Amino acid sequence: MVTIQEETAVKMRSLLASLTVFYQKTHVYHWDLVGRSFNQLHAFFEELYNEAVKNTDAVAERLRQANIRTNLSLTEAVRLSGVEDDVSAESDEEMVTDLIRSLAILTTLQTEIFMEANDANDYVTADLMTQLTKQADFNSWFLTSWKENR
Repeated sequence: MVTIQEETAVKMRSLLASLTVFYQKTHVYHWDLVGRSFNQLHAFFEELYNEAVKNTDAVAERLRQANIRTNLSLTEAVRLSGVEDDVSAESDEEMVTDLIRSLAILTTLQTEIFMEANDANDYVTADLMTQLTKQADFNSWFLTSWKENR
């Protein structure tokens, strides 16, 4: 049986919640996007929310491997999330800025989980966090590059 330390499991539930809110935020931005960068960002936002679905599944399945139930309603996701449940950004630049900020929150949480898991010799969880952070770093770089090259 897989063992995940209790404090790490709490953070993983927060990560699951944060990814859930990030998914919803990105999907709403995908729907509401307007402006001259519509085609490029519309497609990229779709990639982001599809990736978020895969990432939530990976985190939830890792918790279940340790026999930890997710029990995550939407209300609970908003309560536990480090990513703000706010989709008020209207312009493409505001949306991109918000997503960069959200990715930084995800990366910080993933790094904390990585450190705890690595210290506990839970290398599978640590590796999962490495892979998630790799994706978040790339996505943040892409969005930051988009802002710088407008």
